[in-house]
Amino acid sequence: EGFFGIEIGDDPKGVKVCMNPGRRREICARAQRIIAEEVVNHFIQDPHRIIAARARIGGLAVYPICVLDLTRVSPG
Repeated sequence: EGFFGIEIGDDPKGVKVCMNPGRRREICARAQRIIAEEVVNHFIQDPHRIIAARARIGGLAVYPICVLDLTRVSPG
């Protein structure tokens, strides 16, 4: 759905109508900080990775992306 923060809302404190470039930067920096600290992170794409395994290999899981856990791989 999206992030519905009390401090951010649809228009973070008037950033769309603020004409002062310095103030706009402050507003956007604050919004980015709030989002970085409060919003759950979710990977939206996987890095390019090619994995080949024989058909009889069992237990191979490629998620999570940051870890390739081979402790449960069996030769089939």
